[in-house]
Amino acid sequence: MKLALGDRNARTRGQFPRNSSGRCGKRVNLLLLAHSWIELPAPIVICCIGFSIWTRRSCNCDLTGQANQDNHVVLVDRRVKNPTLAKDEIRSVTAEFTPRVRLKHRNFTKTKLNSLISPTGKLLVRVTGLLMFDSKHFFHPDPPVKRDTDWEIHPILKVEYCPKGKTCRANSDENWRDLDE
Repeated sequence: MKLALGDRNARTRGQFPRNSSGRCGKRVNLLLLAHSWIELPAPIVICCIGFSIWTRRSCNCDLTGQANQDNHVVLVDRRVKNPTLAKDEIRSVTAEFTPRVRLKHRNFTKTKLNSLISPTGKLLVRVTGLLMFDSKHFFHPDPPVKRDTDWEIHPILKVEYCPKGKTCRANSDENWRDLDE
């Protein structure tokens, strides 16, 4: 799955990594980072387009209660014809809604996103957020993650989805709907 890198200061300016044509800018294959130790200037804002096939809640620093939990979004490459969690999670990228970001984005919930996923089990999404190496999975691999990489989009700053019956393209903003609306 390819992700677009944005300006590391974009988050503070409210800009997202798209060029003048609406494309998600320079791309990097996130799975190439899976087993790499590299130095990245932080924070890096990225944009990813793929199918959301499932959303689940998880603990955040071992805190309990829904208000303290992250929501994991499993993203798979949009070229996969019939994605399923069972066969495609291994090649997925995780993106996460965090409690702090959800304070300003009330629709960033498991319930809202899952309600948009089609009966075929997928929803085309364009996710913008920060690139983060989740060291907890690297240093404490029990239980092991099912995906190839410990790099995540965490936290998600913006989610757009392609409504049923519409065509959405990476190089255009046409037809994309903001999850916040």
